Amino acid sequence: MNKKQRNEKIKQAKDFYAKYKFAKQQAREFRYKIVKLCDEVCHIHYGGRDKAHLADIKAGKIYTLKQFALDVGVNPMTLQKWSEEYRNIVKPLEEEGLITTEKMTKDTAIIIRNMARPIHNRIRRDTPKEKVIERYREVCNSSKEDRLLERYVLAANSVFNFVNEHRLDKLNQEQVGYLRNVITKLHDKLKPENLDLNAKPVAKNTKRRYDNAGF
Repeated sequence: MNKKQRNEKIKQAKDFYAKYKFAKQQAREFRYKIVKLCDEVCHIHYGGRDKAHLADIKAGKIYTLKQFALDVGVNPMTLQKWSEEYRNIVKPLEEEGLITTEKMTKDTAIIIRNMARPIHNRIRRDTPKEKVIERYREVCNSSKEDRLLERYVLAANSVFNFVNEHRLDKLNQEQVGYLRNVITKLHDKLKPENLDLNAKPVAKNTKRRYDNAGF
């Protein structure tokens, strides 16, 4: 392949990547457009439903979030999560002019994700708006590294829950051994005497560094 042909392929790839990034932004924005429509047409009910409610649903008098999801083609659990995230976090922030769902940037989406999945003090529908705003400012003022760390802590907790709920002798032993080695090395690294307070920041790297970590 000559240089002209290679440059043409590069140009095509750049065009595809630009469309890919734009599509991801559109996906973030369309999520909330769907939720807003859901809020307009659905009867949002908190807590259990009594016999009268169930009878009205069966008779078609009440249009539920689940039915809306099925009619639209969205997984009901997915729409439920989107809806909770919007009502509990996004809507209060948008009302205060702190964010806009009309232009949902990648950074804003990451901030919302961190707010929606905290290590503790999860935001719920009865959380006061001032607490939501306070949490938003906390996340905004934290470094990107700390936001990423919080996500990894949650991931580590998910691993613990998985291991705690399964019989390890029934799982792939090679993978179990790999996990054991990773956790042992991580445990040693996190010991106070091994924390290098004077270490220079590691250069930003999007590669999966653990692939060559020697585990």
